Amino acid sequence: MKKIYPVVAILFLLELVGIFGNNAECCSANAANAGATDNLIINTTQVQIGSAIYKNEPTPKPGKIQVYYFHFERRCATCIAVEDETKKALNELYGTQMKKGDITFKSVNLEEKSGEALGNKLKVAGQSLVIVIGDKVTSDLTDKAFMYAKSEPAKLKAEIKQQIDIQLKK
Repeated sequence: MKKIYPVVAILFLLELVGIFGNNAECCSANAANAGATDNLIINTTQVQIGSAIYKNEPTPKPGKIQVYYFHFERRCATCIAVEDETKKALNELYGTQMKKGDITFKSVNLEEKSGEALGNKLKVAGQSLVIVIGDKVTSDLTDKAFMYAKSEPAKLKAEIKQQIDIQLKK
């Protein structure tokens, strides 16, 4: 019986700090449903899902750098930090380009019809931080974003800068 108490205490502490908790459930619970579509038809001017028709966003001007953060409705603290730290970094590093519209940021909910359509168009099925030029994902910062957003936001900022600077030099 004495051997069970330390095991139970360790499991309780792990649960308390979230190792076995549901704190990241938002990052995986909906991922299985992310690619599910019913009758999805995409063309350059509109998206049709079943009988509903949704207008696509206008095609961006050539060379415009778009930063998209794709997420689901339910988001954990890390998911929110990825969005917040990305917006903060972009505004600090590229404020002038952001104001001109040469660099844009958009948070996209994959559970909304327009978000689902854009995710399908860019082949994004789950939480993702991507840099897009035209219709092509040029950089996927998802892993680093989730790794650094809460613990080391300066590293995330450096990664964003590195990837955008590469695109600006092209």
